[in-house]
Amino acid sequence: MTKDGLKLHETDYFIYSNRYAREHGARNFKQKTAYVAPNDFIAMAAKQTNYKVDWYQALLTRVYEQLPVITEDVQASGNVNAYNSNSRFITQKGKILKENQLTKKQKELLHDYRLVQYDVTAGKHYVVKTMK
Repeated sequence: MTKDGLKLHETDYFIYSNRYAREHGARNFKQKTAYVAPNDFIAMAAKQTNYKVDWYQALLTRVYEQLPVITEDVQASGNVNAYNSNSRFITQKGKILKENQLTKKQKELLHDYRLVQYDVTAGKHYVVKTMK
Protein backbone atom coordinates (compact mmCIF):
# COMPACT_ATOMS: atom_id res chain seq x y z
CA MET A 1 0.00 0.00 0.00
CA THR A 2 2.79 2.43 0.80
CA LYS A 3 4.48 1.96 -2.57
CA ASP A 4 1.50 1.44 -4.91
CA GLY A 5 -1.57 2.59 -2.93
CA LEU A 6 -2.90 4.91 -5.63
CA LYS A 7 -2.27 2.42 -8.44
CA LEU A 8 -4.00 -0.37 -6.49
CA HIS A 9 -7.19 1.72 -6.40
CA GLU A 10 -7.38 2.39 -10.14
CA THR A 11 -10.10 0.93 -12.33
CA ASP A 12 -11.40 1.65 -15.81
CA TYR A 13 -14.88 3.08 -16.27
CA PHE A 14 -17.09 4.55 -18.95
CA ILE A 15 -20.35 6.48 -19.02
CA TYR A 16 -22.66 5.59 -21.87
CA SER A 17 -25.64 7.40 -23.37
CA ASN A 18 -27.82 5.30 -25.64
CA ARG A 19 -29.43 6.66 -28.81
CA TYR A 20 -32.69 7.57 -27.04
CA ALA A 21 -30.81 9.59 -24.43
CA ARG A 22 -28.78 11.39 -27.10
CA GLU A 23 -31.96 12.21 -29.03
CA HIS A 24 -33.37 13.75 -25.83
CA GLY A 25 -30.53 16.04 -24.80
CA ALA A 26 -27.70 13.81 -23.65
CA ARG A 27 -24.32 14.89 -24.92
CA ASN A 28 -20.89 13.38 -25.16
CA PHE A 29 -18.88 13.83 -22.00
CA LYS A 30 -15.84 15.79 -23.14
CA GLN A 31 -14.25 16.66 -19.82
CA LYS A 32 -10.97 14.81 -19.46
CA THR A 33 -10.80 12.96 -16.18
CA ALA A 34 -7.66 11.13 -15.21
CA TYR A 35 -8.93 10.57 -11.66
CA VAL A 36 -12.45 10.34 -10.26
CA ALA A 37 -13.99 9.09 -7.04
CA PRO A 38 -17.09 6.88 -6.92
CA ASN A 39 -19.12 9.85 -5.64
CA ASP A 40 -18.23 11.74 -8.82
CA PHE A 41 -20.12 9.32 -11.06
CA ILE A 42 -23.51 10.80 -10.09
CA ALA A 43 -22.45 14.28 -11.21
CA MET A 44 -20.75 12.96 -14.33
CA ALA A 45 -23.77 10.92 -15.44
CA ALA A 46 -26.17 13.82 -14.75
CA LYS A 47 -23.97 16.16 -16.74
CA GLN A 48 -23.69 13.80 -19.69
CA THR A 49 -27.41 13.09 -19.83
CA ASN A 50 -28.41 16.73 -19.28
CA TYR A 51 -30.42 15.55 -16.28
CA LYS A 52 -32.20 18.10 -14.08
CA VAL A 53 -30.56 17.76 -10.66
CA ASP A 54 -31.85 18.34 -7.15
CA TRP A 55 -29.96 20.33 -4.49
CA TYR A 56 -27.86 17.35 -3.38
CA GLN A 57 -26.83 16.41 -6.91
CA ALA A 58 -25.98 20.07 -7.50
CA LEU A 59 -23.71 19.93 -4.45
CA LEU A 60 -22.07 16.75 -5.78
CA THR A 61 -21.56 18.51 -9.12
CA ARG A 62 -19.85 21.45 -7.42
CA VAL A 63 -17.63 19.04 -5.44
CA TYR A 64 -16.75 17.16 -8.65
CA GLU A 65 -16.01 20.33 -10.62
CA GLN A 66 -14.25 22.41 -7.95
CA LEU A 67 -12.38 20.00 -5.68
CA PRO A 68 -9.60 17.59 -6.45
CA VAL A 69 -10.68 13.95 -6.09
CA ILE A 70 -11.37 13.14 -2.46
CA THR A 71 -9.88 9.90 -1.19
CA GLU A 72 -8.58 8.39 2.00
CA ASP A 73 -4.90 8.29 2.87
CA VAL A 74 -4.26 4.66 1.98
CA GLN A 75 -0.68 4.91 3.16
CA ALA A 76 -1.67 5.87 6.71
CA SER A 77 -3.45 2.60 7.38
CA GLY A 78 -3.94 -0.79 5.77
CA ASN A 79 -7.64 -0.38 6.51
CA VAL A 80 -8.92 2.43 4.27
CA ASN A 81 -12.22 2.43 6.16
CA ALA A 82 -10.57 3.17 9.49
CA TYR A 83 -12.48 5.60 11.68
CA ASN A 84 -9.49 7.91 12.02
CA SER A 85 -8.34 7.89 8.41
CA ASN A 86 -7.35 11.18 6.81
CA SER A 87 -8.64 12.62 3.57
CA ARG A 88 -6.24 13.25 0.74
CA PHE A 89 -6.93 14.96 -2.54
CA ILE A 90 -5.70 13.98 -5.99
CA THR A 91 -5.42 16.54 -8.76
CA GLN A 92 -6.08 15.61 -12.40
CA LYS A 93 -2.30 15.54 -12.83
CA GLY A 94 -1.95 12.91 -10.10
CA LYS A 95 -0.49 15.21 -7.46
CA ILE A 96 -1.54 14.27 -3.93
CA LEU A 97 -2.57 17.19 -1.73
CA LYS A 98 -3.39 17.52 1.93
CA GLU A 99 -6.46 19.44 3.05
CA ASN A 100 -4.41 22.44 4.15
CA GLN A 101 -3.21 22.85 0.55
CA LEU A 102 -6.73 23.54 -0.76
CA THR A 103 -7.82 27.10 -1.53
CA LYS A 104 -10.11 28.95 0.87
CA LYS A 105 -13.10 28.43 -1.46
CA GLN A 106 -12.31 24.73 -1.78
CA LYS A 107 -12.08 24.38 2.01
CA GLU A 108 -15.48 26.08 2.39
CA LEU A 109 -17.06 23.75 -0.18
CA LEU A 110 -15.47 20.71 1.51
CA HIS A 111 -16.81 21.90 4.88
CA ASP A 112 -20.34 22.26 3.45
CA TYR A 113 -20.08 18.82 1.83
CA ARG A 114 -18.98 17.23 5.11
CA LEU A 115 -21.79 18.95 7.02
CA VAL A 116 -24.36 17.55 4.59
CA GLN A 117 -22.78 14.08 4.72
CA TYR A 118 -22.85 14.09 8.51
CA ASP A 119 -26.40 15.43 8.73
CA VAL A 120 -27.77 12.87 6.28
CA THR A 121 -25.93 9.86 7.73
CA ALA A 122 -25.67 10.51 11.48
CA GLY A 123 -27.23 13.89 12.20
CA LYS A 124 -30.78 15.07 12.69
CA HIS A 125 -31.56 15.36 8.95
CA TYR A 126 -32.00 19.13 9.00
CA VAL A 127 -30.90 19.36 5.37
CA VAL A 128 -33.45 16.85 4.14
CA LYS A 129 -36.26 18.66 5.97
CA THR A 130 -35.36 22.13 4.67
CA MET A 131 -34.14 21.38 1.14
CA LYS A 132 -37.12 19.46 -0.26
